[in-house]
Amino acid sequence: MPIADCQLKRSPAALAVRTLLAVALVMLHVAPARAITAGLDRSTIALGGTATLTLTFAGNGPKAVPKVPEVPGLTITYAGQARQLTLINGVGSTSVTLSFQVQGRQPGDYVIPSFTVELESGRQNTPAMQFKVLPPGAVSPAPQATALPRVTPAPAAPKNPTPGAAPTPQSAEMEKFAFVRLVSSRKECYLGEIFPIAVELYYAAGRDIQLPNLRCEGFTVGRMVAEQSAVPMNGALYNLVRFRTLVTPVKTGKLPLGPAECQLMLQIRAPDFFGFRLQQYSPRSEAVEINVLPLPEAGRPAGFTGAVGAYDLTYAAGPTNVQVGDPITVKIQITGRGALDQVPVPSLDEWRDFKTYPAAVKVDMFAPLSVMGAKNLEQVVMPQNAGIRELPPVALSFFDPELKAYRTVNRPGIPITVMPGPGGAQQPTVVFATKPGESGPPAATDIVHIKPHLGGVATWSRPLAMQPWFLALQTIPFAAWLGLLAWRRREDRLANNPRLRRQREVARVMEAGLDELRRHAAANKPVEFYATVFRLLQEQLGERLDLPASAITESVIEERLRPAGVAEAELVALREIFEVCDRARFSGGQDGTSLAVLVPKVESVLERAGRLEVR
Repeated sequence: MPIADCQLKRSPAALAVRTLLAVALVMLHVAPARAITAGLDRSTIALGGTATLTLTFAGNGPKAVPKVPEVPGLTITYAGQARQLTLINGVGSTSVTLSFQVQGRQPGDYVIPSFTVELESGRQNTPAMQFKVLPPGAVSPAPQATALPRVTPAPAAPKNPTPGAAPTPQSAEMEKFAFVRLVSSRKECYLGEIFPIAVELYYAAGRDIQLPNLRCEGFTVGRMVAEQSAVPMNGALYNLVRFRTLVTPVKTGKLPLGPAECQLMLQIRAPDFFGFRLQQYSPRSEAVEINVLPLPEAGRPAGFTGAVGAYDLTYAAGPTNVQVGDPITVKIQITGRGALDQVPVPSLDEWRDFKTYPAAVKVDMFAPLSVMGAKNLEQVVMPQNAGIRELPPVALSFFDPELKAYRTVNRPGIPITVMPGPGGAQQPTVVFATKPGESGPPAATDIVHIKPHLGGVATWSRPLAMQPWFLALQTIPFAAWLGLLAWRRREDRLANNPRLRRQREVARVMEAGLDELRRHAAANKPVEFYATVFRLLQEQLGERLDLPASAITESVIEERLRPAGVAEAELVALREIFEVCDRARFSGGQDGTSLAVLVPKVESVLERAGRLEVR
């Protein structure tokens, strides 16, 4: 029967067992076959995805890890090895599997050429393999069965774990590599009250992390936002992925929230075999019991419609001096803490003597996953008669879970003046009559005598068209036209020159990134510091080489920069920065190097990279 991934502890008993196994293999005449099996778990991936290339050797492995030829557009990196011992009908055999990760940097069809592997008995060539990278957005096929030795995963935790039950030995061992915690900001809340929770995944080394599967019967759950960091715990450095979201209970009682289960691929070191093995694992957290209280009946206002939280209400309208049939815009804003999307705004459709139009409602949260925000209503109403003196008052009733009481916010009506429209009653014409005994207005003279003299002559003033300020004012439209013409030509130049547009965008990214780099150095955040350095290096070299930023790796030094005649000193500086970022990625940034010392050097390298001429 096969024995996969035998791991023996370094103890006298383990050494004795290992010696017995070696003697047994000699007695069983293990055939040292030297066959190589090469294959890909998938031959087609999407841009940015990865595939696994495996080399399986019957018998012992090669003298050294073979050098896979570089393929332009692909990144191939060594991922480790595993060994398998098989006993079948008294005959033993061993095999060694080497794994390589293949990542596509550019869409296209590729061929991984044949290459030579040095064995104890001589040399042997691997077959050529076809490989395809799809454009962004395309769906890649599921991976096929890999050539890795079978690894028995740890048993899954029961669906309904018993509180306080001790974990199985295997699950307790796996918890050293990864575990999940469910953190809730509430243990007791009211029906309809929104509150944040977090699913925290801690793992030593892994990849292919999936969104948590959260059991939430009796709750509504919003979208999840992930944040990643590194935290020290129990003398080791763990990666932490925190998935944050908001939940709202929809029924009362003591409800279990969770458990939360995360799925990932763990990288578990295998010191006996000088590598590591990959094992799929789904750690599960404990459930959190939430006591959901019903809303009290005592003191419930007549206008209460189910809003839970703490809110304020503002009420405005304009214009307030109109004629019959003129539009008035009513604006109502609800601000505060709670599930604003479920808070009903006061309805204006029931207003008498007003014609209403459909309302525009918009909800703005002050920050992602924040329970604080504002809900704005804007609606047009038209008064239908001239007897209206004010817009009706508005009110909002809600239950405040902090005060554990109902509250009502009232806003008084807004005074307005409504005048009759053009089609209203005509104003009466007033006729002035002459009373008896009063003399009427003097009778008009039929002929007016021509004045024999001109009288006083008015002072002549220069016409407006001859005023200097008026003439200067006429140049403003022409200057505005010239400015618009220059702006339009600049936009056309940018539209026809994507390289210039990208240069300006990268310049803005570099300026903001360098400021961010100094902040990380001052705060002594090595993980964020090296991640920012690597991103800025990708942006700068991507613009110089006219490649996507995600396609920039250390391989561009030999593939693109050296053939372009870049000075050796520049290549050495770039390679050093890439190597520093790679070391920081695997060490979590804890290499003892002062970040403040690295900032001037990084700035110098990025500045010189921006001046590279590789056309």
